[in-house]
Amino acid sequence: MNFRKVTREVHAPPPPPPPPPPPPPRRANNVSKPQSFAILLCLCATVALSAPQTKEASEPIPILRQDSQDNGDGSYQYSFETGNGINAEQKGELKKVGDIDAIEVQGQFQYPGENGPIVLTYVADENGFHPMGDHLPTAPPVPAPIQRALEYLATASPPSPPAENVQ
Repeated sequence: MNFRKVTREVHAPPPPPPPPPPPPPRRANNVSKPQSFAILLCLCATVALSAPQTKEASEPIPILRQDSQDNGDGSYQYSFETGNGINAEQKGELKKVGDIDAIEVQGQFQYPGENGPIVLTYVADENGFHPMGDHLPTAPPVPAPIQRALEYLATASPPSPPAENVQ
């Protein structure tokens, strides 16, 4: 048998056309020109208003009196007075509260207010900070019916326990 090599030209199909180019990038947001202008205007106003504000230079306030003592044993005192009516004084000393050393502080300060001087006296100790001053708000008085009920409860004998039913 005689086999002849049969060759055949095989034609490949033409390659597909290249894909079309991608569309141009879109804007991420849909802000119109007037909106863009308004945003830019707001940004400019924000920058302008956040700029440091200048103040007129004022005269320095003189310190008329100043005293400070550290006694070395944990106790101290200080006081000062300024030319604009502010003054303060404070003293502190160590004391024993149980097994712990605690400091007790007493003091007062005063400054000019719209309706006259504001004076605050205070004590700070193991029970907390206790301010006193005429300008501080006070609790309203207890209404009379509640006051009578409190007085009655304070003088009334405690109720006896209920008797057990024994059958």
